[in-house]
Amino acid sequence: VREDIEQSFGRAIEACVRILGCPKPSQEDIGRALAAAREYTAPKGKDTKAKPKESKGPRYYGLLPEIDLQRVLGPRMRGEHTPRPLSEFWKKLVAADRITKKPHITIVHGKGLPKYQSLWDACKRLNTMQKSPMFSIKLGHVVCDGRVMAITVNGLEPVTDRETPTDEGAVEFARNVSEDPTVVLHITVGTREEEINPFEARALVESWKKGKTENVTSISLDDSVAEGRVKGLF
Repeated sequence: VREDIEQSFGRAIEACVRILGCPKPSQEDIGRALAAAREYTAPKGKDTKAKPKESKGPRYYGLLPEIDLQRVLGPRMRGEHTPRPLSEFWKKLVAADRITKKPHITIVHGKGLPKYQSLWDACKRLNTMQKSPMFSIKLGHVVCDGRVMAITVNGLEPVTDRETPTDEGAVEFARNVSEDPTVVLHITVGTREEEINPFEARALVESWKKGKTENVTSISLDDSVAEGRVKGLF
């Protein structure tokens, strides 16, 4: 009863794949299907032509880091100083093909409106700029609790060069997001199994940053960086 449409849809997909042997759809296909479902309006009376609702825009805004998780994390997970629980969990993710193919960092969700309207508007502005600024993303630690693996993000700042002048709005955005304790920046690497909600990664990272490390294994990424732009996501 408490599930939202994404969770219900995820269970339906998992059942079709596991029981019927259907091929697992990509995240892009899932996103398009959810968007179509939200726009659908049931026909009334004899009117068989359903009128689609106006698009409500993105469900949330996030950063899309240009990073290949398997290439970046693979060597570290095989390192001699990597805690065994981390390396074993990583092996299971690789074997089950459960590593996130297109990672993202959630900034603000539509469910947080109107409380986070200013942050939403800032993301919308960056997303609709003719040349959206690139951000440098400072990666912190890989953390894992046996159910989900995630990467903490220690902050971000706009990438500038001679051809790309500094956008003051991007600078302020990066500072606000990095310093806001309610924005738990992280990348979900993968979950142990289909039934585990990827949203658990946020709670894991939030607890770990507060010092609650019981049953959590971690390893530093030595301030590695990735780059990405703000995008409206569905």
